[in-house]
Amino acid sequence: MQDPYYNNPATEIAIPDGYHDRIDMSVNGQLFIGSYDCTNIGNVYNPQGEVRGCLAIFNTTNATVVIPPDNGDVTGLQSFTTRDVEYVAEGGNLRVYDTRIDSLLLNTDYIETGTIIINGYIIDVKAVDFF
Repeated sequence: MQDPYYNNPATEIAIPDGYHDRIDMSVNGQLFIGSYDCTNIGNVYNPQGEVRGCLAIFNTTNATVVIPPDNGDVTGLQSFTTRDVEYVAEGGNLRVYDTRIDSLLLNTDYIETGTIIINGYIIDVKAVDFF
């Protein structure tokens, strides 16, 4: 008899390889999964065909996966209960994803390219919450 709490998915869900040691759930139901030492495909600074790195975004409401076109190890993830964004430390950059569209947050007052420019190599991100 099969365990009623164990449910096999109908199909496999492919995410980037590597060592998966970062995971965070956004306020909109996206499960951000990050790894390190993954196989980077393409070059985000000179895109020619497919580009992907160590981040996967699994939408738990419709069981779809987005592999963003970025390169590098994911070393930090941070969501917010009051905002539709996910901060991702990937490849030494601080990226901001819009969790309503599973894509980089673009063309705002403070972010034009989905990346917050900070001197140095970003290795983690944490939210300070004063409730």
